[in-house]
Formats: sequence, C-alpha cells, structure tokens
Amino acid sequence: MRAYVLVSTKASQGKKVAQQIAKLPGVKQVECCWGRPDVIVFVEVADTKALDRLVVGGIAKVRGVEATETHIVLAS
Repeated sequence: MRAYVLVSTKASQGKKVAQQIAKLPGVKQVECCWGRPDVIVFVEVADTKALDRLVVGGIAKVRGVEATETHIVLAS
C-alpha cells in the first residue's frame, strides 16, 4: 500500500520535521516545500494497520507537526 502524507508544521520547523520523518520505517521519500503543506511524504507499507501506525503513531507524533492529511494511492 502506498500513500502520500501531507504534513503541516509549526513555523520554521519544516526541515527539522522532514529530517525526523525520513528516519521512520516505511517512509520512502520526504520533500520540504514552500506553502502548505510544509512537508510531503511518500510512504509504502503492508496494509492499513501499518499505515495507521506510521501516520498516527509516527509522523503525527514528530515534534513540530501540527496536522497530517493522508492520500492513499489507488491501484492502477
């Protein structure tokens, strides 16, 4: 299962948040951006339970993260 996670951070925290998120298992790519979202994360995990653990238990708990929005990639 693949997904994009859009991350909004506290002011001036984007790069630091991106560096921490990049260390999490299942994270394949992290990009710090101008505007909202502040960070775009591409993840690949086994199933929805693993996605929940990664987003809710990992990404959302990184210091500086204010909000996340997850978009699951549909099979092509």
